[in-house]
Amino acid sequence: MKQLYSLRKDFAIIGLTGRSGAGCSTIARRLSDPNYIKELYSELDLNVDSNNTNNLKFNICLKFLEFEDNFEPFHTIKYSHILFYQMLYESFYIRNTKEQALSFLIETVFPQIEFNMPRFSREDDEFSKIESILRQIVDQTEIIFKSYDCMTLEICLRDNEKDTFCDFFQIVSPIAKSFFDSLKRIDYTKTNLFLQDIACNLRATGSVKYYEDKTTESIENIYIIAETINRLIKCFRENKGHGRIVIDSLKNSLELTYFKERYAAFYCIATNKVEKERKDYKLSKIQMYDSANANVHLEQNSKIDSIEYAGKEVNKGAFASPDVENCIQKSEYHIFYSEDFKKYKDNLRGETLFDTNLDIQIVKFLGLLFHPGIITPSPQERSMQVAYNAKVNSGCISRQVGAIVTDANHSIKAIGWNDVAKNQMPCNLRSLTDLANEKNLDHFSDFEKGLKDNYKDGTTFDQKIKSIVTGRDLNEELEGRNCSFCFKTCHNEFEGNSNQVHTRSLHAEENAMLQITKYGGQGIHDGYLYTTASPCELCSKKAFQLGIRTIYFIDPYPGIATSHILTSGINKTDNPVLLMFRGAVGRGFHKLYESFMAYKDELNIRADIHPKSNNNSIIANLTSDAEKQNRIKLILNE
Repeated sequence: MKQLYSLRKDFAIIGLTGRSGAGCSTIARRLSDPNYIKELYSELDLNVDSNNTNNLKFNICLKFLEFEDNFEPFHTIKYSHILFYQMLYESFYIRNTKEQALSFLIETVFPQIEFNMPRFSREDDEFSKIESILRQIVDQTEIIFKSYDCMTLEICLRDNEKDTFCDFFQIVSPIAKSFFDSLKRIDYTKTNLFLQDIACNLRATGSVKYYEDKTTESIENIYIIAETINRLIKCFRENKGHGRIVIDSLKNSLELTYFKERYAAFYCIATNKVEKERKDYKLSKIQMYDSANANVHLEQNSKIDSIEYAGKEVNKGAFASPDVENCIQKSEYHIFYSEDFKKYKDNLRGETLFDTNLDIQIVKFLGLLFHPGIITPSPQERSMQVAYNAKVNSGCISRQVGAIVTDANHSIKAIGWNDVAKNQMPCNLRSLTDLANEKNLDHFSDFEKGLKDNYKDGTTFDQKIKSIVTGRDLNEELEGRNCSFCFKTCHNEFEGNSNQVHTRSLHAEENAMLQITKYGGQGIHDGYLYTTASPCELCSKKAFQLGIRTIYFIDPYPGIATSHILTSGINKTDNPVLLMFRGAVGRGFHKLYESFMAYKDELNIRADIHPKSNNNSIIANLTSDAEKQNRIKLILNE
C-alpha cells in the first residue's frame, strides 16, 4: 500500500497563483516547513465539536498527516530566483571576463529608457549601490557560469557534467534572495517592476534584455522560464529522490497551462483574502523596506497589481504579459483565508473563523493529495463542480460561465450556462463569412442582415461586416477554424459605445433561474447560487428577488453588484451574502476525491479488521445432526 501511495507522496508539483499580497508566499512557507503538521497537531484540540462534519473531516486529514511520515515537506522554487538565474547566465554567456559580465548587467538589464512608471536607471542617485551589489554577485558566481556555454540556459541544465543542483539550489537561490532584498531597500516599487520587465522580456524575446524593437518578440519563447523550472524539477528529483515542489508564484496563464500539460501531478492553487486585509498585508511588507514612503509605494504597487490581474495584453495576443485573472480561472484548488479574523470580521460577512482558517484549508488539501478520497467533498465543492462542468456547454466566444441554483439544503434545482435563448444559434457556431457571403441566413437577425435599422452614417451591420471581410481569405488566416464573432463587440464598436445590453446571450445565473420558472420548479428561498464568475448587477437583482441567501463564486466579475445591489436591502440581514469559493474544482476535484480503491478494501488489506466467520454457526445451519456436524468439523480441521 505504501508503494501504491508513493505515486502521490514522492511526486507532486504545486503552482501558486493570486494577486499581490494574497498569500502565495505564506502558503509556500507552510508547505515547505518540515515541522508544519507536527506543530499544528500539538497546538489544536481535535476533540472540539466532533459531531460537526467539517471539523471531523479536518481531524481525519490532520491525524493522517501527523502519523509518522505521511506528510513530507515540499521544496519551494521562487519564480524570481529563476529570473535571477537567467540574468546571470546571460551576463556570462560568451563573455570572457567578469568586467564584461558586469557591463552586460549594468548596460543591458538596466536600460536608460523612459517608462510610464519609475524603473531603475543608471541615472539614479543610488545606482552606485546597485552596481556595487552586482559586482559582488559577479565575483561570487563566476566560478559557476564560466562553463555555461550553451545556446540557452535550459540546454545547459541538461548537461549531466554540471552540478546543477548545487549551482541553483545551494548557491544561486540564496544569492537571489539577498539581491532582491537589497533592491527593495533601494526602491520597493522599482524592484517589482524590474521583476515584471525581466519576466515579460524573457517570455517575449527569450532574453532578459529590453528590446524597443517589438519585432524580436516570438511565441517560441513563451515557455522559456517554464522549461527552466521543469529542468530544475528533474534535477531536484534526481538529487533528493522526490519531486515535491512548490512554484511561488505563477502569473502567466500559458505557463500554468504548460505545467498542466507536462505533469499529471500538477496542481494549481489560487489564493485570496478580502481586499482590506490584502492591502494591509502589502503595506506591512513595504514598511519593512521603506517605512517613510510606504503609502506611496502601496499606491504604485496597487496599480501594478491591477495591470497584472486584468491581463488585457494577453487577451489581445501579447502572450508574454502577466494575466493573474486567467490563472485564477484555470486553477484547480481555491483558498480564501484571513490571518486575523477578529480584526477583519466586518469585511468577512457570512464567513466563520473555521472557514477562513488557512491551516484548515491547507491540511484538507494535503490530506487529499497524499491520500485521494480520504474525505468526501463539501456541499460547496460538489455544487461548484457541477457549475464548473456546466460552463463548457456555453457557446459564448468571450467567456464561458456556469451556474447552478440549489435550495437551502444544497439540493440542485437548476443548472445554467451563458448562451443564447432557445431556438437561436450559439455564437461559436455562427460565421462572419457566412453573413458576408449571405449563407445560412437563418443564423442571423434582420438587423444583422441589414433588413432593418441603419447606423448614423447610413450603413447597415452587414455592410460594415462585408467591408471587414472583403478581399481576405479568413479560412487561410484562421487555418480552417470557424470565423465566429461577437455581435455585442461589433455593434458597440460600430456605434462607438460600450453597452452590455447588446449581448445575445443570457447570463449563466439568469439561465439557471429561468429553468426553474420554465419547468415549474420548486421554491429556492434561502437557497444558494453557485457561479464560476461573480454575478453582474442584473443577475444580482434576480437573485435578491428569488430570496437567494448565499452566492458562491470563483472569479470576481467587474462591476458594482456587491457594493450597490447586494447591500441595498432595507433590512441588512436579508441581503444575499457573496462568498469566494474555496476547495477543489475541475480536474483537481477528480484527482483529489477519486480514491485509489474502496476504503473498506484498503482497511482490510492494511489491518485485516473484518469480522471472522464462525464455523460452528455455519455448520449448525447446514445440519442439525450432531454426528454429521462432528464429521464436518474433523474434515475442516484436517
